[in-house]
Amino acid sequence: MPTRLRFTLHGSKPDGPFAQSQALQGLIYGWIKAVDPADSQELHDNNATKPFAISPLVPTESGTSIFYVSCLDDSLTASICKGADLNGKEVQLKTRSKLLTFDLDPNIVFESTTSWARFERDAVLAHAWGVQLLSPTVCLLNEQLLPLPQPVNYFASWYSHWESFAPKSLKLPEVLDFVRDRVIVTGFSGETIDVPINDKQEVFPGFIGRVDFAVHRPKSQDAKMLKILDRLISLSEYSGTGAQTMRGLGQTRTEQLQQIK
Repeated sequence: MPTRLRFTLHGSKPDGPFAQSQALQGLIYGWIKAVDPADSQELHDNNATKPFAISPLVPTESGTSIFYVSCLDDSLTASICKGADLNGKEVQLKTRSKLLTFDLDPNIVFESTTSWARFERDAVLAHAWGVQLLSPTVCLLNEQLLPLPQPVNYFASWYSHWESFAPKSLKLPEVLDFVRDRVIVTGFSGETIDVPINDKQEVFPGFIGRVDFAVHRPKSQDAKMLKILDRLISLSEYSGTGAQTMRGLGQTRTEQLQQIK
Protein backbone atom coordinates (compact mmCIF):
# COMPACT_ATOMS: atom_id res chain seq x y z
CA MET A 1 0.00 0.00 0.00
CA PRO A 2 1.78 3.21 -1.11
CA THR A 3 2.08 5.55 1.88
CA ARG A 4 3.66 8.92 2.61
CA LEU A 5 4.84 9.47 6.20
CA ARG A 6 5.69 12.81 7.78
CA PHE A 7 8.32 13.05 10.51
CA THR A 8 8.91 16.10 12.71
CA LEU A 9 12.22 16.98 14.37
CA HIS A 10 12.73 19.50 17.17
CA GLY A 11 16.03 21.14 17.98
CA SER A 12 18.90 22.02 15.67
CA LYS A 13 18.46 24.21 12.63
CA PRO A 14 19.29 22.43 9.34
CA ASP A 15 22.18 23.80 7.30
CA GLY A 16 20.02 23.70 4.16
CA PRO A 17 17.53 21.34 2.52
CA PHE A 18 20.17 18.95 1.13
CA ALA A 19 23.04 19.23 3.62
CA GLN A 20 21.51 16.40 5.67
CA SER A 21 20.34 14.20 2.74
CA GLN A 22 22.96 11.49 3.14
CA ALA A 23 22.49 11.46 6.92
CA LEU A 24 18.70 11.16 6.55
CA GLN A 25 19.14 8.20 4.23
CA GLY A 26 21.42 6.59 6.82
CA LEU A 27 18.86 7.28 9.55
CA ILE A 28 16.08 5.49 7.63
CA TYR A 29 18.34 2.52 6.87
CA GLY A 30 19.19 2.40 10.56
CA TRP A 31 15.51 2.26 11.52
CA ILE A 32 14.91 -0.58 9.06
CA LYS A 33 18.02 -2.39 10.32
CA ALA A 34 16.74 -2.23 13.91
CA VAL A 35 13.73 -4.29 12.82
CA ASP A 36 15.10 -6.42 9.96
CA PRO A 37 18.90 -6.30 9.48
CA ALA A 38 18.83 -8.57 6.43
CA ASP A 39 16.22 -6.44 4.67
CA SER A 40 18.18 -3.27 5.41
CA GLN A 41 21.37 -4.77 3.99
CA GLU A 42 19.61 -6.03 0.87
CA LEU A 43 18.02 -2.65 0.24
CA HIS A 44 21.38 -0.93 0.68
CA ASP A 45 23.34 -3.31 -1.56
CA ASN A 46 20.76 -3.71 -4.32
CA ASN A 47 21.25 -1.21 -7.13
CA ALA A 48 17.77 -1.83 -8.49
CA THR A 49 14.79 0.53 -8.19
CA LYS A 50 14.16 1.38 -4.53
CA PRO A 51 10.76 1.01 -2.79
CA PHE A 52 10.98 4.28 -0.85
CA ALA A 53 11.85 7.95 -1.34
CA ILE A 54 12.98 10.56 1.19
CA SER A 55 12.33 14.28 0.96
CA PRO A 56 14.80 17.01 1.94
CA LEU A 57 14.76 18.21 5.55
CA VAL A 58 12.70 21.40 5.55
CA PRO A 59 12.42 23.96 8.39
CA THR A 60 8.94 25.19 9.32
CA GLU A 61 7.72 28.53 10.61
CA SER A 62 7.18 26.99 14.05
CA GLY A 63 10.88 26.22 14.40
CA THR A 64 10.65 22.48 13.78
CA SER A 65 11.98 20.60 10.76
CA ILE A 66 10.03 18.03 8.76
CA PHE A 67 10.80 15.37 6.20
CA TYR A 68 8.70 12.82 4.32
CA VAL A 69 9.27 9.16 3.56
CA SER A 70 7.15 7.61 0.82
CA CYS A 71 6.97 3.81 0.78
CA LEU A 72 5.63 1.41 -1.85
CA ASP A 73 5.72 -1.65 0.40
CA ASP A 74 3.59 -2.28 3.51
CA SER A 75 6.26 -4.24 5.38
CA LEU A 76 8.78 -1.46 4.77
CA THR A 77 6.36 1.17 6.10
CA ALA A 78 5.87 -0.96 9.23
CA SER A 79 9.63 -1.43 9.69
CA ILE A 80 10.35 2.30 9.40
CA CYS A 81 7.65 3.20 11.93
CA LYS A 82 8.72 0.49 14.37
CA GLY A 83 12.39 1.31 13.91
CA ALA A 84 11.74 4.99 14.62
CA ASP A 85 10.03 3.98 17.85
CA LEU A 86 12.90 1.67 18.85
CA ASN A 87 15.45 4.39 18.06
CA GLY A 88 14.10 6.57 20.84
CA LYS A 89 13.71 10.30 21.03
CA GLU A 90 17.18 11.51 20.04
CA VAL A 91 18.15 11.74 16.37
CA GLN A 92 21.66 12.67 15.27
CA LEU A 93 22.44 13.71 11.70
CA LYS A 94 26.12 14.02 10.86
CA THR A 95 27.02 16.36 8.01
CA ARG A 96 30.41 17.18 6.56
CA SER A 97 30.91 20.09 8.94
CA LYS A 98 28.96 19.27 12.10
CA LEU A 99 26.79 16.89 14.09
CA LEU A 100 23.18 18.01 14.45
CA THR A 101 21.04 16.70 17.29
CA PHE A 102 17.24 16.63 17.23
CA ASP A 103 14.34 15.27 19.22
CA LEU A 104 12.05 13.10 17.13
CA ASP A 105 8.35 13.84 17.58
CA PRO A 106 6.74 10.47 18.47
CA ASN A 107 3.67 11.29 16.37
CA ILE A 108 4.33 9.95 12.88
CA VAL A 109 1.73 11.38 10.51
CA PHE A 110 0.34 9.21 7.73
CA GLU A 111 0.16 12.12 5.31
CA SER A 112 -1.33 10.11 2.44
CA THR A 113 -2.21 6.49 1.78
CA THR A 114 -3.61 4.75 -1.28
CA SER A 115 -3.58 1.28 -2.85
CA TRP A 116 -2.41 -0.29 -6.08
CA ALA A 117 -6.00 -1.28 -6.81
CA ARG A 118 -7.09 2.32 -6.37
CA PHE A 119 -4.51 3.52 -8.89
CA GLU A 120 -6.12 1.19 -11.39
CA ARG A 121 -9.70 1.93 -10.38
CA ASP A 122 -9.33 5.72 -10.37
CA ALA A 123 -7.42 6.00 -13.65
CA VAL A 124 -9.33 8.04 -16.23
CA LEU A 125 -8.94 8.95 -19.89
CA ALA A 126 -6.66 11.85 -19.02
CA HIS A 127 -4.46 13.28 -21.73
CA ALA A 128 -2.80 16.28 -20.06
CA TRP A 129 -1.11 16.58 -16.68
CA GLY A 130 0.77 19.11 -14.63
CA VAL A 131 3.85 17.72 -12.87
CA GLN A 132 5.33 19.77 -10.03
CA LEU A 133 8.92 18.90 -9.11
CA LEU A 134 9.20 20.05 -5.50
CA SER A 135 12.89 19.20 -5.32
CA PRO A 136 15.55 19.07 -8.05
CA THR A 137 14.96 16.15 -10.39
CA VAL A 138 17.40 14.36 -12.67
CA CYS A 139 17.16 11.10 -14.60
CA LEU A 140 20.03 8.70 -15.22
CA LEU A 141 20.42 6.94 -18.57
CA ASN A 142 23.53 4.99 -19.57
CA GLU A 143 25.44 6.77 -16.78
CA GLN A 144 24.46 10.15 -18.20
CA LEU A 145 22.68 12.70 -15.98
CA LEU A 146 19.64 14.16 -17.75
CA PRO A 147 18.13 17.10 -15.82
CA LEU A 148 15.79 18.38 -18.54
CA PRO A 149 12.15 17.27 -18.05
CA GLN A 150 11.74 14.90 -21.00
CA PRO A 151 8.47 12.89 -20.86
CA VAL A 152 9.98 9.51 -21.69
CA ASN A 153 12.61 9.80 -18.93
CA TYR A 154 10.01 10.63 -16.30
CA PHE A 155 7.57 7.93 -17.39
CA ALA A 156 10.39 5.39 -17.55
CA SER A 157 11.15 6.12 -13.90
CA TRP A 158 7.52 5.66 -12.85
CA TYR A 159 7.09 2.55 -15.02
CA SER A 160 10.15 0.98 -13.39
CA HIS A 161 8.64 1.51 -9.93
CA TRP A 162 5.31 0.05 -11.02
CA GLU A 163 6.90 -3.07 -12.50
CA SER A 164 9.15 -3.53 -9.48
CA PHE A 165 6.59 -3.18 -6.69
CA ALA A 166 2.99 -3.36 -7.89
CA PRO A 167 1.36 -6.74 -7.19
CA LYS A 168 0.06 -6.80 -10.76
CA SER A 169 2.66 -6.04 -13.41
CA LEU A 170 1.67 -4.03 -16.47
CA LYS A 171 4.06 -6.03 -18.67
CA LEU A 172 3.65 -3.38 -21.31
CA PRO A 173 7.10 -1.99 -22.21
CA GLU A 174 5.60 -0.43 -25.35
CA VAL A 175 4.09 2.22 -23.09
CA LEU A 176 7.46 3.96 -23.25
CA ASP A 177 7.39 3.89 -27.05
CA PHE A 178 3.95 5.47 -26.85
CA VAL A 179 5.29 8.22 -24.57
CA ARG A 180 8.30 8.81 -26.79
CA ASP A 181 6.13 9.15 -29.90
CA ARG A 182 3.01 10.88 -28.58
CA VAL A 183 3.59 12.71 -25.28
CA ILE A 184 4.85 16.28 -25.59
CA VAL A 185 5.84 19.10 -23.27
CA THR A 186 3.25 21.88 -23.50
CA GLY A 187 4.75 24.20 -20.95
CA PHE A 188 7.25 24.47 -18.13
CA SER A 189 8.62 26.96 -15.65
CA GLY A 190 11.52 26.50 -13.33
CA GLU A 191 15.27 26.18 -13.30
CA THR A 192 18.09 23.69 -13.17
CA ILE A 193 20.26 23.83 -10.06
CA ASP A 194 23.24 21.86 -8.79
CA VAL A 195 22.64 19.86 -5.61
CA PRO A 196 25.36 18.32 -3.38
CA ILE A 197 24.01 14.91 -2.39
CA ASN A 198 26.74 13.51 -0.13
CA ASP A 199 29.61 14.46 2.16
CA LYS A 200 32.05 14.27 -0.76
CA GLN A 201 30.19 17.22 -2.28
CA GLU A 202 29.23 15.13 -5.33
CA VAL A 203 26.88 17.36 -7.31
CA PHE A 204 23.80 16.38 -9.30
CA PRO A 205 22.07 18.90 -11.61
CA GLY A 206 18.31 18.83 -11.20
CA PHE A 207 15.24 20.58 -12.59
CA ILE A 208 12.93 22.17 -10.04
CA GLY A 209 9.62 23.70 -11.06
CA ARG A 210 6.64 22.62 -13.12
CA VAL A 211 6.27 20.85 -16.44
CA ASP A 212 3.03 20.12 -18.32
CA PHE A 213 2.70 16.97 -20.44
CA ALA A 214 0.01 16.23 -23.03
CA VAL A 215 -0.81 13.40 -25.42
CA HIS A 216 -0.83 14.49 -29.06
CA ARG A 217 -4.26 13.93 -30.72
CA PRO A 218 -5.65 12.11 -27.66
CA LYS A 219 -9.03 11.12 -29.12
CA SER A 220 -7.33 8.95 -31.71
CA GLN A 221 -5.22 7.07 -29.12
CA ASP A 222 -5.81 3.75 -27.36
CA ALA A 223 -7.97 4.32 -24.25
CA LYS A 224 -6.08 1.61 -22.35
CA MET A 225 -2.80 3.43 -22.91
CA LEU A 226 -4.21 6.75 -21.69
CA LYS A 227 -5.39 5.12 -18.46
CA ILE A 228 -1.99 3.52 -17.91
CA LEU A 229 -0.30 6.90 -18.26
CA ASP A 230 -2.73 8.31 -15.71
CA ARG A 231 -1.87 5.48 -13.31
CA LEU A 232 1.85 6.13 -13.64
CA ILE A 233 1.35 9.85 -13.09
CA SER A 234 -0.53 9.10 -9.85
CA LEU A 235 2.21 6.73 -8.69
CA SER A 236 4.84 9.45 -9.06
CA GLU A 237 3.68 11.17 -5.87
CA TYR A 238 4.85 8.12 -3.91
CA SER A 239 7.75 6.82 -6.00
CA GLY A 240 9.36 10.16 -6.73
CA THR A 241 10.95 10.83 -10.12
CA GLY A 242 14.38 9.99 -11.46
CA ALA A 243 17.62 9.36 -9.60
CA GLN A 244 18.70 9.88 -5.97
CA THR A 245 15.13 9.93 -4.64
CA MET A 246 16.44 8.62 -1.29
CA ARG A 247 18.55 11.77 -0.93
CA GLY A 248 15.85 14.36 -1.41
CA LEU A 249 15.70 14.58 -5.19
CA GLY A 250 12.64 14.01 -7.39
CA GLN A 251 9.84 14.87 -4.94
CA THR A 252 6.74 15.04 -7.15
CA ARG A 253 3.13 16.22 -7.05
CA THR A 254 0.72 16.10 -9.98
CA GLU A 255 -2.66 17.18 -11.27
CA GLN A 256 -4.88 16.18 -14.19
CA LEU A 257 -5.40 19.05 -16.60
CA GLN A 258 -7.64 17.49 -19.25
CA GLN A 259 -9.51 14.26 -19.84
CA ILE A 260 -11.79 12.76 -22.47
CA LYS A 261 -15.36 12.80 -21.24
